[in-house]
Amino acid sequence: MFVTNSGSLLEQIFDNLPAGVFVRAYYPVRGWFAHGDLARFGDFAESADWDDTASLINSSSQDELIGYTRSGDGRPLQAWFPKSGALAAYETGVTLELSTSGNPAIRILCSRLADALGLGSGRVRADVFVSPRGEAVPKHFDAIDVLVLQLRGRKRWQIAPNLGVRFPRDAFIPGFGRDIRNPRAGSAEPAGPGPTLEMPEDSQTIEMVPGSAMFVPRGWWHRTCADSASVSLSILIRPLTTGEGLRNLVEQRILTRSEWRQPVSSAGAAAEVSLRERLAGLLEGLRSETSSLSAKDFHATAIRNRRYKRRAGVTVTLTAQDDGSSTVVVVDLSGLTVINTMVPDYAAKLFAWVAKAREDFSLADLLPLFPPGCTDWIELMLSILEERNVIEPVGS
Repeated sequence: MFVTNSGSLLEQIFDNLPAGVFVRAYYPVRGWFAHGDLARFGDFAESADWDDTASLINSSSQDELIGYTRSGDGRPLQAWFPKSGALAAYETGVTLELSTSGNPAIRILCSRLADALGLGSGRVRADVFVSPRGEAVPKHFDAIDVLVLQLRGRKRWQIAPNLGVRFPRDAFIPGFGRDIRNPRAGSAEPAGPGPTLEMPEDSQTIEMVPGSAMFVPRGWWHRTCADSASVSLSILIRPLTTGEGLRNLVEQRILTRSEWRQPVSSAGAAAEVSLRERLAGLLEGLRSETSSLSAKDFHATAIRNRRYKRRAGVTVTLTAQDDGSSTVVVVDLSGLTVINTMVPDYAAKLFAWVAKAREDFSLADLLPLFPPGCTDWIELMLSILEERNVIEPVGS
């Protein structure tokens, strides 16, 4: 296994860099790669479990798996595949993405990587990609940082900085659109003038073999092709953004300080002057409070970090109605219907997240799906779902 000194974790992975250089000079904005002995990833990387694709698929806790392929007319396609048919899809050329939530060694790895980067454990998780020979995942960019560990087979990566969008809010696949796991409407961002299906001319090609590691910053274009059956571990890193931290600071003040909750009057000419003066005072106070804030303190602003998971055996089904609402039906392990109700579109987004959730999640993970000011409502809904035994806490 990895040594217990978390500070040396990245030095083990990127052992072609002097100590500390990866964090100082590369993370989180510059890509880097290293080739080396598979054993340096830890005992889990040499396990025979990675050699049996059928067992990997069957061991997944997901009912549906994300797959990457091409549509009949040749366009990139990202789709949900029932677990029961996933192996057959793989054998026809589909690359599958599997959750690793049940693998304790990988959970420890993610926790240690979070420590090494100064992040909360909930901001680092991992997925396994199993690819048959051929195109694996078409050109796209992610809205997270990715650390890739090649476990089996050979996979060619093409990577390039994204000159159109820096630090994107959502993943994007040219020719397909936004990531289907993100229910936020209109989330796809333009990636410069007319992003094509081809990689930029300045792309770098990296041949990943067992023991290779690569860091792909958030927003970088990349495309993969497996030269043989391939298994790789993608460690997904989601650090707190400047905007998220600032939003958390403001929301904490809204919840705890009366001057931030004071109603805004729109009656009379004096109302505008009063509003401007009040905003100036609040913003000046916020500026003063943040002037000496450390990065560690800034990360500590993350609010209500209790994490949840959907209870085992619980299914959540949504059916769209003509009026824009949705019917939500939740059935527990015993077959009992615990919720059967109609909800408006904005509430359906929360149920859709719970229905598809593969990993544990927190209120902070849900906030980007909704407009500002919805924190209290989301927290209330999570409490209701916990009371109805739809979700359960897994710690903070």
